[in-house]
Amino acid sequence: MPGFTFQLDKSDRMTIFHHGRAIKVLKPREALKLEERMHHAPEDEQQRMMAAATGNYKRGNEKP
Repeated sequence: MPGFTFQLDKSDRMTIFHHGRAIKVLKPREALKLEERMHHAPEDEQQRMMAAATGNYKRGNEKP
């Protein structure tokens, strides 16, 4: 199971989960931008993007 997952709601807000626990809700504009960037990215890059969006870094040296 990947560490970060996300869910979009009907109003285009994105809830980002870390190991099944909701940790951040992005506003529609931010959510749609992030979703577009993640659309064609590989899984490991998507994980880094979600970590950057939430500010939850394991060691603090990951790149967005």
